[in-house]
Amino acid sequence: MRWLLFNTVGILVYLGCCSYIGIKLYTLICYYNQKFKQLKKIVFWIPYAVICCLIVIYDLLLVNSHAWRTAGMVWLLSSIYLTAFFLLTDLIRLILYLLKKRIEGINAYMTAQALFLCAVLVVFGILNARAIHTTHYDITLKGEGERLRVALISDMHIGTAIDESWVARYVAALNKVKPDIVCLAGDIFERHITSNNETTEVVSLLKTINAPMGVYACFGNHDRDRMGSGSISTIWAANTLKPTDIIVLQDEVYEVREKLFIAGRKDAQQRSRKPADSLLAGIDGTIIVLDHQPKEFALLEQAGADLILSGHTHKGQVFPANIAARLEYDKFGTTHYGYWKGGKTQAIVTSGVGFWGPPMRIGTRSEIAVINIHFTP
Repeated sequence: MRWLLFNTVGILVYLGCCSYIGIKLYTLICYYNQKFKQLKKIVFWIPYAVICCLIVIYDLLLVNSHAWRTAGMVWLLSSIYLTAFFLLTDLIRLILYLLKKRIEGINAYMTAQALFLCAVLVVFGILNARAIHTTHYDITLKGEGERLRVALISDMHIGTAIDESWVARYVAALNKVKPDIVCLAGDIFERHITSNNETTEVVSLLKTINAPMGVYACFGNHDRDRMGSGSISTIWAANTLKPTDIIVLQDEVYEVREKLFIAGRKDAQQRSRKPADSLLAGIDGTIIVLDHQPKEFALLEQAGADLILSGHTHKGQVFPANIAARLEYDKFGTTHYGYWKGGKTQAIVTSGVGFWGPPMRIGTRSEIAVINIHFTP
């Protein structure tokens, strides 16, 4: 019931935003092109309605089209920014009206400027999402052995707007940092897997990840059928990764070398997930935990984890969601991004290398986290 109410409110708000934007755009076109007024309004509103319905068209009619989904998601975020910009211009107009300042053509001018600023922001966001950055951390853990270089990557979301060409770039970026170990911290796949051929190509690319001490993965909330579509599940994801050298850990612990263990947790939304203390009980050595959602740092610390590696948050991905993400994870006593230190446990939360929804990042970066681990007795 709550989900239905949320969706209903969301749809109504979206329709309101689209109507508001449409009126603004129609008025702007009529101002600069008087002949447009002579045409029927249907000439504007039908194509505009198609744009507003791109996401619905994708889901219902064009399931195999990355392009339509991408266009729909870009428009969805653009509509939010346009609404904000247009509301700001209306606020300025109201202030000018109250001050009895009359400027000819100010409405059209500010609307055009808001449209331009939004276009610049969207283009920047798309280009920024494509750039893969490397973020370095140096930490010290209690334990034995030589220094390790761990590459942490999360939130690839393969299967939405992210196809094999993106995966090829991710793998190249991973191999470039020459890690000893690669950790995939969940949301490897998405529900919109378009074809068997694409899946085969993705698997072939994942096979080329080069990490002498292994590639380890846990699953996230998107690596299962959240939407009732039946198109993806953790069973499907695990079977898909079987031909690769990736070791999938679902509430399991793997001994990488003597006295060094990697534990992978099921996602926090899975009811069958083991408690932290049960998963890590009886382990004698340094413990690295892969936990997709950075929520249970305190419990993992009590259970004996030395280092926690997480993703999920995307650092908010786009403004102002990055601010909301910070506030959300402050409530858990963890962090939405970067380095965290408790009493004896440390954690790294990456912003992820991919994206969900709009193929854009504004106020955040796509990244691979490279963690240089030093050991001390």
